[in-house]
Amino acid sequence: MRVWHFALDDPHYLTGCHSAVGRRGAAAPGGLAQVCSLAPTPRQGPLLAKFGRAKGRPMIAVDTSTWVAFLEGSESEDARLLDRALQERQVLMVPVVLTELLNDPKLPSGVAETFAEVPLVEIEPGYWQRAGLLRAEVLAKNRKAYLGDALIAQSCIDQGIALLTRDRDFRAFAATADLDLVFGTKTH
Repeated sequence: MRVWHFALDDPHYLTGCHSAVGRRGAAAPGGLAQVCSLAPTPRQGPLLAKFGRAKGRPMIAVDTSTWVAFLEGSESEDARLLDRALQERQVLMVPVVLTELLNDPKLPSGVAETFAEVPLVEIEPGYWQRAGLLRAEVLAKNRKAYLGDALIAQSCIDQGIALLTRDRDFRAFAATADLDLVFGTKTH
């Protein structure tokens, strides 16, 4: 298990802004295309160089809790890390997270369209069985293991990508399997 903690004053983290989605969750015109360069990035982003790779680029998945904080305009470290990863086009959307985000009946349609611009993590053959076994293993250790969290964890494990989250419940999955977690650290 690897758990990464980043402080906002870390020299490897460059602050960004929540330009794709405003404080009230309304997507900016043009969605992520307005903030993220559509041209290939000539170098790896420094923040995600330690994490899993997809198609030669360092990538990261993001849990629902961090997406919600980001959409609400939070200045928390995980929201800033997400902002930077979006700018670097290094975010993959876990299908279960997309489902959790889209089930909010008050979600503005522009935000839903913006989510469609984030590439989805592919589901590998045997995924459902592995996710069930992973959850069973965590539960056998008398740890909390929500079904949605097990599905998110297994998606990340299968693709070898880290999960950016503020939900400490994922530590049980990281302790049981090869799940890398990224938590921002508080500076206060």
